[in-house]
Amino acid sequence: MGGLCSCCKKDEKEDKLKIKSVKINNIDDIFNEAASPFNDAVSMRTDFENAVTEFKKAAGHDGKDSLKETVLEVKERFPNLKLRMENGPKFVLTTGQSKERDQNVEDIGARLEESMNKIGDTATELVKLLPDAVSRAKDILDKRAPHIINSIKDSGLTPLQIPGSLKNANDNIHEFKKVPKVAEDIKKTVEEFSTDFKATVEALEGKAENHEQDSDETSPLLANA
Repeated sequence: MGGLCSCCKKDEKEDKLKIKSVKINNIDDIFNEAASPFNDAVSMRTDFENAVTEFKKAAGHDGKDSLKETVLEVKERFPNLKLRMENGPKFVLTTGQSKERDQNVEDIGARLEESMNKIGDTATELVKLLPDAVSRAKDILDKRAPHIINSIKDSGLTPLQIPGSLKNANDNIHEFKKVPKVAEDIKKTVEEFSTDFKATVEALEGKAENHEQDSDETSPLLANA
């Protein structure tokens, strides 16, 4: 698996809900409050993508390299490196000591740990935001939309203001239709990274086992073949 999936590469401005004012405060509040968790999730997706890129760059790798490729190469410099998952998509990296005698080794290790923890934090926040974002969008589309339209028609707006207010309300309602698809793409991004993470952990464990077997004449795996 290479870099982040294509669904994560979309423009943040393109995916965020663009809410227009209908000139009625309580209805504007309904739209803005419903859009808030989704727009926060879109921003968080960008933070997640940037954190993954930062981790790879801190390790001296291109952003297109997979997590497994990046970490296994770092393992050569940090033989005691350990990577594990806690509480869902929460990632913990321990580098231990390095073979390198570079004065910057500790700084490199600190940057790797910091960026890895940021990945975990943003992924965890995304998982929390998405259900609320989808639920609020569904509430607007399935329940509140007719009430909102009728409230505008019965409001104190002038005959000249009502058409513009209705147009903006309908535009807002239409915006919420894209929430389920984008939310599913964001969820897929986190899930794909989690899969890459698990493969990385398995590869690290295998590498550690192979290192311990280097002095043996025959690997137990080969003996059982």
